[in-house]
Amino acid sequence: GLSQQMRRAAVSVPSNIAEGHGRRARQAYINHLNIALGSLAEFETQLLLAIHLGFVREPLTEPATRSARETGQLVMA
Repeated sequence: GLSQQMRRAAVSVPSNIAEGHGRRARQAYINHLNIALGSLAEFETQLLLAIHLGFVREPLTEPATRSARETGQLVMA
């Protein structure tokens, strides 16, 4: 269940960015960027849950965590 939620959250980030851009209205784009940031936060939380539940060791999540943070910085720029 958790892995499926993580996949959905991860797919949601670029999907919402693309959808917002496709609407060609600034406010709609900003709204979809905010939704993408929410999905990114959801993904990061799910990574933490996976660690705390013992599904994965923290060092193995570092690349995904780093990528999520970089993506968030790009969205906020």
